[in-house]
Amino acid sequence: MSSSKCHLHKTCQQLYDLVRTLGATPRLLPGCQQDGVCQAAVENAELLSQQLSPDNATQVTVFLRDVFHGDLPIDQSAVALKQTLEQEPFYCGEIDVEIRQPCGVTSCTYWSDTPWTRNCILFYLLDHHRAVLDIKELAFLLGRQIGELRRHTNNITAELRHWALKRKTAQQDDQLPVRIVESASCAVCGAELDETPIYRHGFCYCSEECIDKKPPLDLRIEQDFRLPIERVLQICVDSFAALRPICHALSVKTRELDDLCLRYDISTAHLS
Repeated sequence: MSSSKCHLHKTCQQLYDLVRTLGATPRLLPGCQQDGVCQAAVENAELLSQQLSPDNATQVTVFLRDVFHGDLPIDQSAVALKQTLEQEPFYCGEIDVEIRQPCGVTSCTYWSDTPWTRNCILFYLLDHHRAVLDIKELAFLLGRQIGELRRHTNNITAELRHWALKRKTAQQDDQLPVRIVESASCAVCGAELDETPIYRHGFCYCSEECIDKKPPLDLRIEQDFRLPIERVLQICVDSFAALRPICHALSVKTRELDDLCLRYDISTAHLS
């Protein structure tokens, strides 16, 4: 067999000899393609991976060290490779395979660039006897800033609370018709407008008095949940144990929620 270098920067002859040393029958093809990876190298590399075991980890490491001219990608490679091979395989239900080495399925939801966890958050949880991750662990495994993850978590939590409230309000009997934005009548009192109407955030008013009585925020909440604002607020204080979840559900700030509850005489004294 030719000993000329292939595209993988290692000789087919070296790979052939190693596979034979490990007790397998290597693939032998005449010659070696100079402009690509020869078929013999591909098939012998597959045989090598199949023969890899804790008993021959040192032999394989010597081969790799020779291929990489003494510069291996990990420190104490022989020991690390042997330890990796001696670990029990981890069954991954996501892709239905047993994983012994770091996973390369980067599209998986649980993939993280941490070879010591086999690139898998599920393996980390199992290995550390944990059911859930705290925010610091998740930031570390994903290589993200804690503040960034907190912002994402808050946004997701707010969306979930908003849709939970929408589902609850949809079960009520006193549904309002969908309010027509920018109509020719006042959104509060319903008066027909002969003169130039007043518009605030897309809602039509007949006077400043109607604006003060029910500002655009109130109308937006009624339009969103299709219930009178008083009913929406009462459902909120009956359903949530704290002010922050209500703010999330209504997409309002704390000061805006305080104003709403004051305007419609909704007590929040029992909330934290």
